[in-house]
Amino acid sequence: MEKLFFDLIRSEILDEKITPASPSAEDLRGAYEFSKTHDLGHLTAEAILKNFSSVIDAKFKGELEKSVYTAIYRYKRIEHELGRITELFSENKIPHVLLKGILVRKYYPKPYMRTSCDIDILVKAEDIERARELLISSLDYKFDAKSDHDVAFFTPTGLHFEMHYSLIETDVVDELDAPLLCAWDECELLSGEYTYTLKQPLFYYYHIAHMAKHYVNGGCGIRPLIDLYFLDTKGDFAPAPCEEILKKGGILTFCEAARKLSGVWLLGREHSDLTRTMEEYILHSGVYGTMENKISTSRVKKGGARYVLGRIFMPYSKLIYTYPSLEGRKILTPIYEIRRWLRIIFSGRRRAAVNEVKSALTKSEGDISKTEKMLNDLGFKLANK
Repeated sequence: MEKLFFDLIRSEILDEKITPASPSAEDLRGAYEFSKTHDLGHLTAEAILKNFSSVIDAKFKGELEKSVYTAIYRYKRIEHELGRITELFSENKIPHVLLKGILVRKYYPKPYMRTSCDIDILVKAEDIERARELLISSLDYKFDAKSDHDVAFFTPTGLHFEMHYSLIETDVVDELDAPLLCAWDECELLSGEYTYTLKQPLFYYYHIAHMAKHYVNGGCGIRPLIDLYFLDTKGDFAPAPCEEILKKGGILTFCEAARKLSGVWLLGREHSDLTRTMEEYILHSGVYGTMENKISTSRVKKGGARYVLGRIFMPYSKLIYTYPSLEGRKILTPIYEIRRWLRIIFSGRRRAAVNEVKSALTKSEGDISKTEKMLNDLGFKLANK
């Protein structure tokens, strides 16, 4: 099934002929269902419709057509909403940097092929409150949550928008943030007077850094590796500066391994032991990774008991984003911890929380050792915080 899946992906994005020439309808269904777990259903759907429409029934054909139309609709919605945001920020003289998929998609054969789950834009920290008020008052956005690096909203049509005020996430890999500390010094105008993009090589670095963050936190999905293929083959990124900044951030080895795995999937190259391990880790963890993977990497960083304590007792620095009223009142942290526990118990998340703790404490040493070797082979120096 996985071979057929990648044959379909290659057929759609690289315009290659599929082998074998005659998969069954059942096999095609399996490949399509798997692709949806990585938000790539529209790519396999188009490939099946183009190459195997005679094999499938009318019901399945309709489902595939809907998948393609939905991807196009998602792209159009995001482009429309992006236009509203950039217009609002520009009119109010708020500098902003476009991030992630909304810029990567230009390297794909068709922009809607690169789906996005949300819109990501960087705004200066001193502009964040003004931007927040404008989004709510002028565009009718609904506040979702605030973290240590972004403020999230839902648009009136249900899109998720993450307004970053920092590209820094210090709890993943020790040196990962170093090149991102001065992101605003490495920007250039993309359009108008206030819409920016990251200069290369920081643009390239941020893509790999974001992929590394998700990889260490349980899995990054297949899509970032397809992005990497297009960045390397269609982008005009000078190799030497990119490698220098990747080395500075401690993720050059990871990037090289990701390139090799991308080459296995898209160019038919041979596996190494490391790319096989990475493939197993990524393929069955979906777009956002799995709790099982996250527990394994966290056990490598912290050990079982420390991981469990960290989940039971959320530190003040993180708890204030769940409960903003706690900020500046650290002495009340124990009370808010109890409040958080009660919310988990009475929100229906109790069983999931108990299962997570059990899994963390009973994870086999063999699984932990395998994960530790993989992370070491990828050159990760994990932040132990």
